Amino acid sequence: MREAKGGRGRNRRVRKKGGPGKWARAPRPRARRKPVRRRSRAILVKAMAHPVRRLMLRELNAAGGPCSPAQLARGLGLPLAVATYHASVLQKCGAVEATKAEDG
Repeated sequence: MREAKGGRGRNRRVRKKGGPGKWARAPRPRARRKPVRRRSRAILVKAMAHPVRRLMLRELNAAGGPCSPAQLARGLGLPLAVATYHASVLQKCGAVEATKAEDG
């Protein structure tokens, strides 16, 4: 049997009345974070896994003072963008720190 117009036909979408909408759901509780020590060690180990970052740290040790990413790029023969990216990764994991540029 076929239903009359406006009935529950094959192509008609049915929505439950009064139920929560798509945006009315309660937010999920966040997962607990790992302790900072373990997390920072894992990040540092991952950062040291890349050979360019190890070379950069050796270059910084040899220089004995602060170096800019441009100086590191020249010393290692890398493009500036690559040296800047790897320097920012080292900074995020806490292996190096940024300093202000000296004038003069």
